[in-house]
Amino acid sequence: MTASERKKAQSAMMLLAEKQFEKTIKGRLVYRGDGTREWLSREDTASPTASQEAITITCVIDAHEGREIMTLDVPNAFIQTYMPEAKEGEDRIYTKVTGMMVQTLIDMAPEYRK
Repeated sequence: MTASERKKAQSAMMLLAEKQFEKTIKGRLVYRGDGTREWLSREDTASPTASQEAITITCVIDAHEGREIMTLDVPNAFIQTYMPEAKEGEDRIYTKVTGMMVQTLIDMAPEYRK
């Protein structure tokens, strides 16, 4: 890993929530975006989400027209995205996993322990 690639590696955090009723634990792996501010524009890092105003207007129109609506979640849609190979002279993209997540991954695959 080059010095530039090491500097641009994104940190990940694991957020856990215990569900009392189901007696389960739900986890989400999220990335800290503050590290991209130095080398990416706001437009390049913005999440492709709809504005609150657009959602409200759409709901009003749907209700007025008597439409049936539903919501859904595509699991891991962003994690499963295609990442092109780095071209000559370009930096590769890395994710830096730290903290408790490291031990969790090692427990899952002990053959990768250093």
